[in-house]
Amino acid sequence: MPKPKSDKGDPWEYSLRKYLLLLATLVATVTYSAAFNPPGGVWQDTTDDHLAGDPIIRNTSYPRYLVASPTRR
Repeated sequence: MPKPKSDKGDPWEYSLRKYLLLLATLVATVTYSAAFNPPGGVWQDTTDDHLAGDPIIRNTSYPRYLVASPTRR
């Protein structure tokens, strides 16, 4: 039984590999950007309550911070 071919004559495994690589690249990009943009943003200044760069959600909604943050301090 011959292998199914795509429009260009490539084996279907090659075509599938291209789409899986594209999907993996998109997933890695979204994951990378989500790691550096926490939900709610970050504080831009330092005061007595927080430091610049700390997530805002930790001060405004701590239960949500515990759910959204993979690493807890």
